[in-house]
Amino acid sequence: MVATFLQAEIDSSVWGDRIRQLLPSFQLTESMVRNPNLSDPDQNSRRSAILGVYRGWRQDKWLFANWPDGVEWWFVALDKADLANVRYLNYSDWRTFSGNTLMPTVAADRVKRGDEAKGMPLDAIKAIASEMSNGVRFLPVIAVGTRESSTIVMVEGHTRITAYALAEGEGELSALLGIAPVAGLRAWHWCPPEE
Repeated sequence: MVATFLQAEIDSSVWGDRIRQLLPSFQLTESMVRNPNLSDPDQNSRRSAILGVYRGWRQDKWLFANWPDGVEWWFVALDKADLANVRYLNYSDWRTFSGNTLMPTVAADRVKRGDEAKGMPLDAIKAIASEMSNGVRFLPVIAVGTRESSTIVMVEGHTRITAYALAEGEGELSALLGIAPVAGLRAWHWCPPEE
């Protein structure tokens, strides 16, 4: 999960500069993020430490405050029907953008209508949706859910999941899906309230 997270955010306009700034301190290169050697425990440990510094991984803070223990990770393919079960994390900007639903499909409808959304990456969503409509593949989004519920909550990739909801066609979107214990997921700081 850590390697996928860093791969996705190293080109982010929000986090990319911070990641690149941290790399030398942890004796890592951009290449070690973009093409990670997952069989190297030392590199894995250093990548994990970087995610801890800027996102709170394994430090019980920020994005990973009250993160559940025992999450099992699986690469899966999401299709358009799966979008009905996807929710943004419970963050005010994404809540507002989705009309208090936390649903990427609602946010995508707002983009399609041309609604204003101050501070949201509308141009990026439209550009990525256009590329997805033309068959371009993107890095996996990261989400978490439980075996007991069909709802999954975004951890990373909010712009990409919104673009996928907006994109034309029936292609799939790659995702890294974490399966967490119910009690652990409900305790996660950013988990949406139960529906």
